[in-house]
Amino acid sequence: MEIDHPPTPAELIAITRAQLSTFAPEFELVHEELFGTPEDHNLHATILSKLPYVPNQPGIYVGKDAARRLIPGFRRVGRPLALQ
Repeated sequence: MEIDHPPTPAELIAITRAQLSTFAPEFELVHEELFGTPEDHNLHATILSKLPYVPNQPGIYVGKDAARRLIPGFRRVGRPLALQ
């Protein structure tokens, strides 16, 4: 998920790194990583290349829940997530 960037017409909300902790009651993280956001916004390539995260700049948050639960309101469709 992208964090710490201003809302855009395509992404109407902004999620800060501090707000991620509000998911804690429902999720038990076993792994998390932060990556930087490249100028071309190729997020998949960024994660594979492990572009370093710069504090207080837009970034990419990747986390894994212990039970591999899905975010409420989402269901699994093949590999990606889709809205119900």
